[in-house]
Formats: sequence, C-alpha cells, structure tokens
Amino acid sequence: MRCALLSLAPQTAHRLADNGALEEVPVSTIQPGGRLQIRPGEKIPVAGLLETGTGDVDESMLTCEANPRSKQVGDPRIGATLNLDAVLVMRAQKTGADTLLAQIIQLVAQAQRSQAPMQRLTDRIAGHFVVGVAVCAGLTFYMGS
Repeated sequence: MRCALLSLAPQTAHRLADNGALEEVPVSTIQPGGRLQIRPGEKIPVAGLLETGTGDVDESMLTCEANPRSKQVGDPRIGATLNLDAVLVMRAQKTGADTLLAQIIQLVAQAQRSQAPMQRLTDRIAGHFVVGVAVCAGLTFYMGS
C-alpha cells in the first residue's frame, strides 16, 4: 500500500528562480517559500498557496469528488492533486514529511503495524476456546470408549 500511495506524488517540479528562469528539480529539493510553476496535466508537487493563474484542480485522490475544483489566487494547493487546465504559479508552504500525502502514508503504515485492542482480546478468547473444545472432544472420546 505504501508504494502505491507514494506513486501519487510527482518526482520532479518546475522551480522559478529569482531571475525568472525555470528549472526542473527533484521534489525533495523544494524548500518552503520556493516558487513553482505547474503546467496543465501536471501534479502539484507540494502544498502551498496559488500566486498567479486560475484553473481547475482534480482533488479526487483526497476528496473522492468527481468534479474538479476551481482555484483562485490565494487558494491553498494540496500536493499530489492534478492541475487540469492552466499554467499556475504557487509558493511552496509544506514539503516532504509535512505534506498531507506524507501524513496519510504515515497513518496507513502505523495502522498496518498496530493491532486493535479488540483484536487482541478476540485472539486470547479464541486460544482458550480451542483448548476447551479439544478437552471436551478428548473427554467425549474417553467416556464413549
């Protein structure tokens, strides 16, 4: 499950330098405050605020809604969602382990590693039940002979 969730996030992003130059960089090198350009059809690499542009974003990976949401300047952007139809510029706010997708991955991994208290109780009761049934079967066999 963890690998499937990680595949939702893009591996690279288009960072805008202070001089206006555009460079493709690994998402892991993006720092909060950095400016990013997201082209139509690209996934939003990190969480941040929209600075320029207006467009629709498919957030169905989080919301399960079929309809895209229109985003305006100042609106928050969620990492790993899909920009549908406009060139957008955003300022990164949360990167790496601080993103919503990273937190979801962490929660899923934690849930997979843990065992619910009710499950532990059920396992203990089932262990005693099996022993009890075996003893009853043995007594029945012994008494019937």
